[in-house]
Amino acid sequence: EADVQVAPAPSIYLHDPGPPTTVQFELASTCPGGGIVELARNDRFEHLQRGGRGTVANLLVEVGTWSYRVRCLVAPADAVATSGKLHVMRDTGTRRLPPGQPAVNKIDADGRNYRIAYQTVIPTIEFRIPASGEKHFRLHLARDGREDTFDGSTPSILVPGYKLADGQYTYWFDRDGVKDVTVSTLTIDVDETAPQVWIDAPTDGSRFAGKQIVVRGAALPGWTLSFDGIEIPVDLQGRFQSRVSAPAKSVLVLRSEHPSRGVHYYLRRP
Repeated sequence: EADVQVAPAPSIYLHDPGPPTTVQFELASTCPGGGIVELARNDRFEHLQRGGRGTVANLLVEVGTWSYRVRCLVAPADAVATSGKLHVMRDTGTRRLPPGQPAVNKIDADGRNYRIAYQTVIPTIEFRIPASGEKHFRLHLARDGREDTFDGSTPSILVPGYKLADGQYTYWFDRDGVKDVTVSTLTIDVDETAPQVWIDAPTDGSRFAGKQIVVRGAALPGWTLSFDGIEIPVDLQGRFQSRVSAPAKSVLVLRSEHPSRGVHYYLRRP
């Protein structure tokens, strides 16, 4: 019996208190005529593990990050229908969520390299440079061959987070039309180590059979939660609490999805 059923996606995360995890890939929508899942530790797909030949594929997966690909039986030889990453973590989902990020992150144009790691939403960033009586300031932000400029009358310029993206920026200022010689860099990336969903109940090792189960916890903004295909409401403070029927299989699985963080499955073993 599989611990968790997953549909192929670019990034799949399994939070399991007791791996290895028996994963069942659902292939009906990807390969109506049946398919095979190939799993390996790297993108070269050396030392393959295979499963399938029908509309599901079962594989026993150890802790770690895996590359997988799906081949349909009716597809041309060697054709890959879809592929992605499968991350299996020994995790109970009980780490407290991080405190709220500062509304504004401040960095200087001083020639140094800065890094900002965010949990869910890129924050507003205040870029600052020393001034000595100048009247006009222009911030240059360059990334991937594109340059954006932001003007202001003070030596600090706010750039909203929605105008930024993951990656490395080079930035500098003009002061009264004269380019400053100091060039700095800023790297923006998501903090993959920070917990995104916290599960208070049920605890791992609870009794599931033949009764209603309370699912309770909290999630950072942007996450959608569900159990057995039924959405679990999350309030404005990020908290959720629902009473659900005992799962048909032995393991309870809470599914969470985020537009940019992939699909996560939190397992509770009886």
